[in-house]
Order: sequence, then structure tokens, then C-alpha cells
Amino acid sequence: MKALRRVFLFLWALILIFLGVSLLFCLANSALQSNLSWFIEGFLFSRSYLAATVCISICLILLGIFHFILSASRGQGKERTLAMATISSGESGDIQISLQALDNLIQRAAQGVQGIVDTKNKIKPVDSGIAIYIQAGVKPDISIPDTTVSLQQEVKQHLETMAGVKVLEIKVLVNTIAAESKVKATSF
Repeated sequence: MKALRRVFLFLWALILIFLGVSLLFCLANSALQSNLSWFIEGFLFSRSYLAATVCISICLILLGIFHFILSASRGQGKERTLAMATISSGESGDIQISLQALDNLIQRAAQGVQGIVDTKNKIKPVDSGIAIYIQAGVKPDISIPDTTVSLQQEVKQHLETMAGVKVLEIKVLVNTIAAESKVKATSF
């Protein structure tokens, strides 16, 4: 959660807690009742609305506490969860590898393929392995079909050897063909 959102959520929680506690305090303190306006006295402190007022006060306090805890937490949901792929399962438990580690292995394998300039990878864990989607930039003077097949083979072999994960599918999208000057600059 962004810092500014967290601050606003914290302030909102304090306001809710303050309103709930103030309302309960006013109900308990009969001296303050005489100083309140006719609307508040007529609605909040009448016998017929007393239970509703107490319920509203307690709800405001609980809502404020919930928002306070939410603003103090670091976020345990999706944004904090590290995505994993299972390498193997056995009697001792699961062996997993992070998708970031797999992405690093894919980058390393792609560097070894002639004609590949850069890649952006998306890895999707599936039941019995992983599926990989690669967006690649290639040099202008290469055979795209041959290079992408080489990329698929190299990535599959590298991941299965180094990580022990089963690669079920590799899809490659060539999204850029590098300019000649970029190729010369990267060939040093």
C-alpha cells in the first residue's frame, strides 16, 4: 500500500475511533447532554434510540480499529506473496523456486542465443510444470524462425537442467528488431 494511502487510512481510523468514543462518552455523561443541540438530544439520547446509538458507537469504534490495523499492516496479500513454481514434491516436503529466479535463468539462457538482443519474460506455474511467454528483441540480420526455435530449445534445456523444473510450453513473441546502430554498440 502506498505511503500516502496509508496515512489517509490512519487518519480516517482515528476519526472513526474519536467519533465512536465521543458518542459513547456523551451517552454516559449526562452533564454534556444538557449542552448539546436539540437534534442530538432528541435523536441520540431519547430512550427509543438509545440501543441504536450504542450500536452505532460500537460499530464506529470497531471500524476505526479495523482501519487502524489495516493502515499499520504491510500488506500480506498478493503484493507480498512471492510467486513460486514447484520443482518436486516428496515425503520430506515440496521443493520450490521463485519465479524471479526462473526469470534470471531465462535471461541467462537467452544471452547465449545468437541473434537475441533482449527478452521480457512471463512465467506461469501450472500443475505439472511451468509455461513461459517470452517477448524478444532480435538483431536485424538473422532468421527469426531459426533464432526463436533456438531460443525455445536453449531456455527449455537450461531450466530443466539448472532448476529441475518441467517446461511445458514456451511461446515467443518477437516484438522488436534492433536498429543496426544498437546491434553494433552491443557487439563489443
